[in-house]
Amino acid sequence: MSGEIPPELGHLTCLDELDLSENRLRGEIPPELGNLINLTELYLNDNQLTGKIPAELGNLTGLVRFELWDNELTGPR
Repeated sequence: MSGEIPPELGHLTCLDELDLSENRLRGEIPPELGNLINLTELYLNDNQLTGKIPAELGNLTGLVRFELWDNELTGPR
């Protein structure tokens, strides 16, 4: 896979795990991923994502694992 993360993934609200790691994804993380409130695991590591982490991801209060390493994200850590 390569390209951008489709914002439409935010409609899949029953997902409990989303693994998009190692896919050469680029662009920004869509804020719509914050709608996936049932996620316990989110893997976006090892891509070429840019921009800031959307504040909407703060809605994912059930996350146990969240990996973003090896991207080109900006902003405070």
